[in-house]
Amino acid sequence: MQAIRPDNQVFRVQRQGCQYVTGYSKHWPYLFPQHGPGMKHTRRIALEPWQQQIVNAHPWEFVRGLIHSDGCRITH
Repeated sequence: MQAIRPDNQVFRVQRQGCQYVTGYSKHWPYLFPQHGPGMKHTRRIALEPWQQQIVNAHPWEFVRGLIHSDGCRITH
């Protein structure tokens, strides 16, 4: 996040078993177009080519992130 938006502050908080990272920018919707107004199930959800390259290189980390962001911690 800091590398993409070096002028913005990025905050990291160490928690037991995780890192909480947050940053604010009005430019995030341009960098992550899958986020936007309206309900998620009515929007097209697709990865940008640069995002797909990262997912291809780290597929398990991507899946784990999806599971964790949904509130689940069971992966077996």
